[in-house]
Amino acid sequence: MPMHGFFRQLGSRLLNKILYSKMNKFFYILFCSLLLSFHSCDFSCENCGGDGYLECENCESDGKIECKECEGEGKKECDDCYGEGKKECDDCYGDGELSCSNCNGTGRIDDYSDRDELCYECNGSGSISCRDCYSSGEVKCDLCYGIGMIKCDECYGSGEIECEDCEGEGKIECKECDGASE
Repeated sequence: MPMHGFFRQLGSRLLNKILYSKMNKFFYILFCSLLLSFHSCDFSCENCGGDGYLECENCESDGKIECKECEGEGKKECDDCYGEGKKECDDCYGDGELSCSNCNGTGRIDDYSDRDELCYECNGSGSISCRDCYSSGEVKCDLCYGIGMIKCDECYGSGEIECEDCEGEGKIECKECDGASE
């Protein structure tokens, strides 16, 4: 028989004796308070040991788990350049050259005389080098600054997020005693 059951049984027997023997009211109150103090020592929950909480198994009591979005890295591939660090030039559309604005791409300038001259801007080719990408057709990605990776927006670069099971506390309430440590 558990210890607390013993005291309850003992208390019932003694209470009957006290009531029937017409003992002093003082002793009756003293006995009842003693009985209540033993009852409140209701030797803890077997599941949590009286703590009222259990360790969170999901986060191993850390309160944080690895971010699934970046797999704990804190960064992920850039959405704009797909991890390349560069993207197609918006001015020349990856061509590396632009149509000459001086001759409208014809390579010749009509000066409204009998002479038809080569364009001095493009030397008659009709196109000029793109100044934005230096004729490469690609520019550094402005979202990741050419690195190809950006900070994870789920964990803000930490690689960890708060555990949803324990709400970041590292422990969960015992379901056996409803978190009541006695």
